[in-house]
Amino acid sequence: SYSEFFVWDESYIPNFRDFLRCRIDQYTVYTPKKLQKKWHLERIAPTFCFTYYFSNEKKEVISRVAEILHSLQNAGYKCKVRPHPRFMYNLEMMKDEFADIKIEDPRTVSLEESLGSTEYAVGLTTTVLFEAEAEDRKIVIDDLSDYEGFTLLRDRRFRLLSHDFELFSDIVKKLVSA
Repeated sequence: SYSEFFVWDESYIPNFRDFLRCRIDQYTVYTPKKLQKKWHLERIAPTFCFTYYFSNEKKEVISRVAEILHSLQNAGYKCKVRPHPRFMYNLEMMKDEFADIKIEDPRTVSLEESLGSTEYAVGLTTTVLFEAEAEDRKIVIDDLSDYEGFTLLRDRRFRLLSHDFELFSDIVKKLVSA
């Protein structure tokens, strides 16, 4: 039981109250500055179609993402990936998996530059999707490489699933099969 609970936006309240049955007296909506529009990226023309933003995915998931991005790139769509800065130990493995796809270094490329250079921000559990949404970049939620993880987010009513987004499976069907 809590007397006050902070949430990023009002869409979280029914989830905590109804689905998780939390006993909370008062909800306070507080959107962190990092999730508010600040860069005005709509003025920048993207040079990449898709950027996959990793968090701390397992090797199998990284391999599946590589397969998907290779198919998109082979269909003519420019792709890049960005590892999470805390999980740079995945970089060596990523170099093998993404040999012909750009790997963006989060230590040298700012998130503003990264989002500014991409049309679609793709990922599953990364907060970068929230930042991309705030900056009016298109959001793609990955339901292909880790379907179990996606199902868990859907069951827990992940906030972005109530906003404008596309599923990775729909994008791949539409663009690779075309």
